[in-house]
Amino acid sequence: MRLAALVREIQEDDTIGLSTALGKLTSSAAHDVPGAQYAGITAVDENGGIHAATATHRYSALLDYLQQRYDQGPCLEAARQRHSVSVTDLVGDSRWPNFRAAALDATPVRSMICFDLSAGSQSFGALNLHAEPPHSFGAEAFDIAHTYSIHIAAVWNSLLRMGRIQSALRSRDIIGQAEGMLMHRFGISADEAFVLLERLATSAKLPLDDICTRLALRREVDPGDL
Repeated sequence: MRLAALVREIQEDDTIGLSTALGKLTSSAAHDVPGAQYAGITAVDENGGIHAATATHRYSALLDYLQQRYDQGPCLEAARQRHSVSVTDLVGDSRWPNFRAAALDATPVRSMICFDLSAGSQSFGALNLHAEPPHSFGAEAFDIAHTYSIHIAAVWNSLLRMGRIQSALRSRDIIGQAEGMLMHRFGISADEAFVLLERLATSAKLPLDDICTRLALRREVDPGDL
């Protein structure tokens, strides 16, 4: 119920950013998952690189850094392979030797569960829960963490999609402003104004949006530019 209320609160907040939303969900997961002491989200970029999107403790951020440094580890595997990964006791786990040695040296964390965050074909990263004692996570922890991972991925996807829609609307608005300026200045049609804008963008080797923004900010058109 707390998770559902938090997701609803995030979705109803038109001003919330992705980082803030992920931070709230991660903190809630650390509180609600039995056995968890710390939590974090590993974000994966288009090239497979990772970074800590959010973390409730420096240990979680440090574990992400170590996995990035050695290009191996449970969070990285969960994100890239899109499945859950469990570490019952890092001391006896030999799956990621370089990460394991560094993590044991740098943190007291011994238990980890990591769940991929994906929506459709899109993979965002992994939700990671950490604890210092070995064997900290049981079946209930897995169930709750899995529920969190599903909702976090859905919120992430929703906020990214909304951001793209807002960006497209802003782009459409600025292009319309630039077209209107050209139409007024030269007495041409909307289609002709758009052709001129494309010509300017090609000549300047800049995106169309950038050219339109520059024109809109100048509030005047220099015929020499055309």
